[in-house]
Amino acid sequence: MQILKLDGLCKQYPAFRLENVSFSMEAGTIMGLIGRNGAGKTTTLKSMLHLVHPDAGTVTICGLDMDKDEREIRSRIGFVSGGASYYQRKRLRELTNVTKDFYPDWDSERYARLVRQFSLDEVWMLPNGNPPHKRDHSKADVNMRLDMLRLAVKGLSYVKVCDLEQSKDAYHYTFQTLLTLNRMYPEVQFYFIMGADSLFDFEDWREPGIISQECILLAAARDHCRLEEIQQQIRMLKEKYDADIRILNTPDMEIASADIRGRIAGGEDISQMLPAEVEAYIRSHHLYEKG
Repeated sequence: MQILKLDGLCKQYPAFRLENVSFSMEAGTIMGLIGRNGAGKTTTLKSMLHLVHPDAGTVTICGLDMDKDEREIRSRIGFVSGGASYYQRKRLRELTNVTKDFYPDWDSERYARLVRQFSLDEVWMLPNGNPPHKRDHSKADVNMRLDMLRLAVKGLSYVKVCDLEQSKDAYHYTFQTLLTLNRMYPEVQFYFIMGADSLFDFEDWREPGIISQECILLAAARDHCRLEEIQQQIRMLKEKYDADIRILNTPDMEIASADIRGRIAGGEDISQMLPAEVEAYIRSHHLYEKG
């Protein structure tokens, strides 16, 4: 059985031309290409695999035409190059989209289960210096909130406080921050943790399509009674924006920032709701107090 056939393969470069390469190989055969540097060995291999596109000629592998059946051929063969350069600046979603096309029986559910076995390396907490949706700014400016965050996470090696949105001079939008982070750290896959309730106004955010492509969204389900409604919203956003959204299971905690501020304004105890150092900071700066 003829497993490989090249017929008239050509590839033109400014300083080199691969011209009319033709040969065939039977099943069970081991073949080696031998030649001096620049003879065209690598160009021949890359051209027949469409890692570069030949200018002329045909390639038949396993009885299939490479021009017409490239996806099917790629699912049947393996290729190991001399160097390791596998999309070094691409994120996991992009690598997945490229790779899964090679496999007609790709199991997306099984792949997702395998991915979920891995934990996040770090959690970055990023307070917004000038949130566009909050016109009534509290007495705690962004620098104070950064101070409180650092006190709250002190000793947690996997939590990092990020001051990328520290400036108060302009509004900060999530899509801009994600674009900046991905330019700064092209090798990192970012996850954006949000409350699941925010999914219902996600389309009101600035550039939801860009957000969907720049990160994986983790929706923390605070109200388990709405789980079916949340899942329905996720399906809609996935279909519309090709978003990768996953539900983040979080423990139920009856603590909200609005409640804490309300208790402080009312002179009530908050010692069981905050780390002691954060409470001391709030008290010393008279934050959230009436008047």
